[in-house]
Amino acid sequence: MKFDSLSRRTVAATLLTAVVSSVVLAAGAALALRLLWQRHDLRELDRTAVTLERTFRLEMKEHGHTLSEAAKEVLEEMIVHPDRAEIRKGAVVVAEHGEGPRLDGATGLPVGWIGVRREMPGGFVLEVVRRPQDGLPLRRLFWAALFLAAIPSSLLALAVGRWAGRAAARPMEDLALRLGAVDHPRDYVSVPHEALPSEAAVLERAFSGVLGRLGAALDREAEFVLNAAHELRTPLTRIRLRTERAAAVASGECRTELEALTSEVDRLARLVDALLVLSRDETSGLGAGETVNVADLVRASAEGSGRAIALTAPDEALVRGDEDLLRLAVDNLFDNARKYAPAGVTPLAVLSADGGRVTLSVETPGVALALEEREKVFDRFYRGAAAREAAPGLGLGLALARHVARFHGGDVIAAEGGGEKAIFELRLPGWRSGA
Repeated sequence: MKFDSLSRRTVAATLLTAVVSSVVLAAGAALALRLLWQRHDLRELDRTAVTLERTFRLEMKEHGHTLSEAAKEVLEEMIVHPDRAEIRKGAVVVAEHGEGPRLDGATGLPVGWIGVRREMPGGFVLEVVRRPQDGLPLRRLFWAALFLAAIPSSLLALAVGRWAGRAAARPMEDLALRLGAVDHPRDYVSVPHEALPSEAAVLERAFSGVLGRLGAALDREAEFVLNAAHELRTPLTRIRLRTERAAAVASGECRTELEALTSEVDRLARLVDALLVLSRDETSGLGAGETVNVADLVRASAEGSGRAIALTAPDEALVRGDEDLLRLAVDNLFDNARKYAPAGVTPLAVLSADGGRVTLSVETPGVALALEEREKVFDRFYRGAAAREAAPGLGLGLALARHVARFHGGDVIAAEGGGEKAIFELRLPGWRSGA
């Protein structure tokens, strides 16, 4: 299991904390009970010592024995059995009971033993000791406490950790969804930071700043392209007019060169027009627009100059939009089909209007479009190796068509052709009464 998410790390940390806490608490409980047992044993030994002392005195009173004699008799008949009891006078053991090492008052109790010591008249000392048999019970207690504490606490930690992890990650996930839905930096609406955890607020503030700077840069770029295109249009128009005039009075090779120059000027003018269209933000929308019959545009473009296109279209397919821009999109799709269709092959076009959508499908038989190029062909100035070999071009036709379609709330896609054919579809929202 990889801890590659905030929620998983939170669950793991909570679970680990619960397990470690359970071990510590179980060990603490076992040690605490051990101390309680030892205190209980000491109290029991103290009661035994008091009982023995009273018995010694009673024996001395009733039978006239000395303390040594009374101690020997009592200890021999002793019913209460601690591990060991001794009566000493100095280093001499006067009487003893039970098994175990002999006690030495000078060195203290043997390791692991507990006991009580009572001073008696005549310099005698009574010492009652035992060794608690707490090793095995302590281990059993530890494992029992650990079992009882670890399982419920781990389950609780797992549930709490999952909840805490999801709660911690939810603001990040919401922010990711908001950012993923942004098509243009200006579309992003900042979230009030009071509604976010501090960590998410810092991240949101950073993203908001980046998107703001990106939006400003895109606006400057679009403005530059628009201004440059406008500045180029007038000189290009003048150059074309002068070239046409010169070609009209020229002859021979000079006329041919001037006509070629006119074609290059036209190519440059188309590039400028394309830049003007592409500089318009497709996400801003077109507004209401005008009612346009796409069927008329398609028929006019199919019957235009260049290779014939086999067209199937209804009499009417209405949309709302800019007629000039839509004509540009249709012309580019048809020009693309004419340009790359093999010799002797007629491109096919089908226009349909149903389900609230108008669709123009343009098919170029004999042209295979690789799967990895279906999106790349819509990149500005992109031309695949086969396209560069087949015909000259700018690599802007399909990008323009898609840009115009999206400007109208539609799209242009490379559809699944199947076999040796390329199919491009222009999809537009159909016109609705009252729209």
